[in-house]
Amino acid sequence: MTALSASRTAQRLASIYSSPLRRPRRCWQATAPRSDVAAPASQNPSGSVSFKNNGTGTLQGIAVSDVPWIAAQTGIITIGPGQTTTVTFNIDRSKRPDSAALAGGLAGKVSLVYLNSVSGKRPVQLGTTPTGSVSVTIVDVVKPDVAAGSPPPLAAGEVALFIDGLRTASRFNGDLQFSNRNSVSDLKLFLIAAGQQQTAALPAFQSNAGLSFPAVIKNVFGVTGAGGSLQMRSTQNPSISVSAVVSNNVADAALSSSTALPILRSDRSIATGERLVLSGAEVSSSSTDSLGTSVFVQETSGNGGHVSLEFRDQNGGVAGTDSEAISAFGFVITDAPAGTRSIILTNDSGGAARMACYAIVTANGSGDSWVLTDPLRQWGSASGALIMPLVATGSQADVYITNASNTPVNVTVDVGSFNRHHAVRSAGGGGQVTPQAATIAPMTTSRMSFAPTNGFVRINASGSVSAVGRVTTSVNGTSIGSSLPAIPSSAALGNGQGKRFTGVDDASAKTIAAGTPSTYRSTLMLIETSGQSASVRVTLRYNFVAGATVSSQAVSSKDFALGPNQELTIADLAHAIIGSQRDAFGDLRNMQVDIDVTDGSGKVLPFMKSIDNASGDIAVRAE
Repeated sequence: MTALSASRTAQRLASIYSSPLRRPRRCWQATAPRSDVAAPASQNPSGSVSFKNNGTGTLQGIAVSDVPWIAAQTGIITIGPGQTTTVTFNIDRSKRPDSAALAGGLAGKVSLVYLNSVSGKRPVQLGTTPTGSVSVTIVDVVKPDVAAGSPPPLAAGEVALFIDGLRTASRFNGDLQFSNRNSVSDLKLFLIAAGQQQTAALPAFQSNAGLSFPAVIKNVFGVTGAGGSLQMRSTQNPSISVSAVVSNNVADAALSSSTALPILRSDRSIATGERLVLSGAEVSSSSTDSLGTSVFVQETSGNGGHVSLEFRDQNGGVAGTDSEAISAFGFVITDAPAGTRSIILTNDSGGAARMACYAIVTANGSGDSWVLTDPLRQWGSASGALIMPLVATGSQADVYITNASNTPVNVTVDVGSFNRHHAVRSAGGGGQVTPQAATIAPMTTSRMSFAPTNGFVRINASGSVSAVGRVTTSVNGTSIGSSLPAIPSSAALGNGQGKRFTGVDDASAKTIAAGTPSTYRSTLMLIETSGQSASVRVTLRYNFVAGATVSSQAVSSKDFALGPNQELTIADLAHAIIGSQRDAFGDLRNMQVDIDVTDGSGKVLPFMKSIDNASGDIAVRAE
């Protein structure tokens, strides 16, 4: 296959498998989408994965790995009809690309490759073309030193980062990734969970390197079956790029969904007497699916305090209240009552405690989640119109807007009155859609629905409002999708400013075609918010496997021009930036993606969309 045809094939496959559950039907499957092993740097761990034959004939194949540091079980593997077989693997850390200074987690795949028909009547011919394969993601985590210990008080000007909700019960993997443009040598993690307080001092990592800790609470701290509050401390915390993602199985053990969690910051928390407003909560039940909303409240200053919560329905009525005392650097989780559409949290502490908060709407059938944040608090002192991306995925996009003031607020929601351009896969002009206008009464929430399309929403209001979006589709009677964050326009990047997304994966055409669970393809969205032109440079930093050799870090860049109020969708991200060489690199994992505004007076908001290759679930990240 030529490089050009491979590129076109990858684009076609990405389109084919963009819908949930649209993947090849097969009579074999992995019983879990991912297997983690963790051990100190001095050890080489081992593990196993299981494959099931759902067909009526005997299946034969071999196990292979796509990275040199995973050694899969050798020999012919035979699985009878209806049977499940365990396949073992060993990790050789001397072949990891970071073998000189082992740190964090790396991912690869073990695939069961079938070399004959499922009837089992013909002997395996190693020279024949495989008829199919099924894969499991393997994660190897180098455990850092962990000890009992609580976080110290914040020094003057110090910023602490908090990630709540990284659950590690049997259905969840809470993955943490971070990177910095400069080297970092003083990063520590503090965990408060299951009645324990632990600290982990992480090894130094070099500039532009991405460090990953999959299932961090379990694989680093050894805590399972419980939620927790994870705190990050470093002198460079304000500039460290952080990604926190929880994943879950959808519909069956072979499918997965993911949700990007917000990163709470001590310098963007509220003091005594201040409020946070979360829009878009939902608590409902049905015969096929039910939705629940949980609220995560974090104390960020190291001072004990108190919060009060009001749960309001869409018409402004009080659906319930709650009152919670929170210890220094502690957190609480509380559930919203039925009928809740918005949540108002007030810091009514008597002292210096500061609070941050977000909520998660969870579909109990799939476990997939939608995140709710207060855009006026999550983005610090940012102001202006709220900008929200729209993505061409799912069956419906909803925008929720809450007025938590005591006076009516006039709101205009502008959708489509901008220039649109879809890079790589298609190109199209902009269109004009009549803006929707509404007057939102005090304490009420307005919901507006749109057909999902690549673009963005601009929300202008005569007063302060909180907003969030949600894209949703149905898989086997249960809901999956993503939240759509709203960001104040003044938070957009100007000339000379940049942003990094860490922990970005991009699957190969082969992985996309196989519909491998817990693997992802990525799309970058760039939105110009000020009505001026801008030039943007997108840079990918990545490692790739070439035969039995793992390269040193490679870097590829490409410049893009953005017109006034233009939305640019860079689908098939790695192909768009790297070019035809990308086809030889296999799955690219834990990439660092830099977005730098290099020229012009325009302001740019970047968003990263990841798509699960098995379920079609998406996660839209703004952080």
